[in-house]
Amino acid sequence: MNKHHHEHQHRHHHAHHGHHHDHVHDAEHEDEGVEADDIPTITLVDEDGASRDFIVWDNFEVESTQYLLLEPAEPEEGEEGAWFFRVDTDAEGQQTVTPVTDDEEAERVRRAWEEFNAGD
Repeated sequence: MNKHHHEHQHRHHHAHHGHHHDHVHDAEHEDEGVEADDIPTITLVDEDGASRDFIVWDNFEVESTQYLLLEPAEPEEGEEGAWFFRVDTDAEGQQTVTPVTDDEEAERVRRAWEEFNAGD
């Protein structure tokens, strides 16, 4: 009698657990959606006042200058991959983010970035 009773309890508990698990799964599923939004993004406003969102893949320093590795959140035609931006502070103490267009600087930054990531 006792043994049978124990099995019954166990089965009941298991069914309850299954139901509970479904509920937990829903919650996990919702969290996954939140995590996708947790990728840091930055909104840059250009000289024309147009703003664009960029995904921040990396944030690092080269020779005491801060750089960002950004990828357009909504790339336009012909824009592929991420590229480096330099973070400057202007005379008013505002941070400005400028694409690295100088080939020498870009190469230096890319090499430094690869060294940073080689240690991972």
